[in-house]
Amino acid sequence: MQAQHITTKVVGVGHKTVVSLDMGLYKPTKQLQMSRSDLDHLLLRPAGELHIVMSQLRCIGAYTSWVESGIYGPVTVKKTAEGKHVRRGVEAHLLTLQTLFTMYQKAFFEKHQSLRAVLSDKAENTDRACTSDDTEEILKAHNAMLQALVTYDVERKMDIFEHDRNSSPLFVATCNYMSMAMTMNLFIRAVHTRNWELHLSALGAFCKHFFALDMLNYARMIPVYLAEVESLKNDHLLYEEFRSGTWVVNKNTTVPCCSIGQIMH
Repeated sequence: MQAQHITTKVVGVGHKTVVSLDMGLYKPTKQLQMSRSDLDHLLLRPAGELHIVMSQLRCIGAYTSWVESGIYGPVTVKKTAEGKHVRRGVEAHLLTLQTLFTMYQKAFFEKHQSLRAVLSDKAENTDRACTSDDTEEILKAHNAMLQALVTYDVERKMDIFEHDRNSSPLFVATCNYMSMAMTMNLFIRAVHTRNWELHLSALGAFCKHFFALDMLNYARMIPVYLAEVESLKNDHLLYEEFRSGTWVVNKNTTVPCCSIGQIMH
């Protein structure tokens, strides 16, 4: 009621109040809202992006079997699999993902020898552009790489390559792991870049893994959240506010550590 009073004072009557909560509070608060008819003016969102990443790490840890490789000690390996060590967990999955992509690339080019020289040349140009730290050159090299991928129909050839190997349980399991790790990193990127559409897309793509690996709170509540924010497209003022990036904590604003949950719209 106090939050709605602030909203009414600032933007007038008839506008929703956005309240951001960690999952521990979001679930009972959402249940309370769904049981009453006088709380429709509230828009609740699970704002614990860090906790969501930790739950994603637990999902990936439950899907895979981690062993010591000499890079991390046994305690770090255990905490990484449990989602308790976020920085090292993300780092470990990035390293694993890069290794698996190297193996994938080797197997793919063995089947498509003609693509190797063309794409290798574009990749080297992109690498040189990134080293030069010239934004214009990076964009030019990146666009050239994308154009080559489209011209040589690489995406379709990769789909065929994967389809031909669907009979291998190890290949399918590895591709599933790679998909989970990439989706988690897309979610992290969405937070870093304040990209609202990418945030919703990445969270929606990972939602099936919450179901599959028994992350019950997230499996139950994230679909409810995604369905609710989808309806925001009818509220242009609020939807544009989300698209502008104010759903992310930003320490560079004039209001320190202020998030959309603290600024009542």
